[in-house]
Amino acid sequence: MHVIMFSGGIGSWATAKRVVAEHGADDVVLLFSNVKGSNESDHVGEDPDTYRFINDAADNVGARLVTVSDGRDIWQVFEDKKFLGNSRLASCSHELKQKPARKWLEENCDPATTTIYVGIDWTETHRIPSIEKNY
Repeated sequence: MHVIMFSGGIGSWATAKRVVAEHGADDVVLLFSNVKGSNESDHVGEDPDTYRFINDAADNVGARLVTVSDGRDIWQVFEDKKFLGNSRLASCSHELKQKPARKWLEENCDPATTTIYVGIDWTETHRIPSIEKNY
């Protein structure tokens, strides 16, 4: 299985296109961590156009889109953690993106036969050590 960490950005879309071109769409999952909370009309965590792009991009790629969410929005995480988020600590990303994605991976994938892809560009190479450590 090939799992693309599908963020709603151009990097994850381009990664998905390349993986599907090489391996076909049948064994590819586009894993989107939804941070908008439990209210469908609540777009507090992502730009509203991200949701349009996610669906259009998944249709364009032709692979299965899986959406995970823990049901909270960023403000609920701040309250639960008793900590206001900032640019130095990514508590919202950890709670609302990484944890639900990790849970899905553990429940649905065999580490021996699954490859995980994260689409980043040349300006984000500083993220590579953390990505390798976490996935």
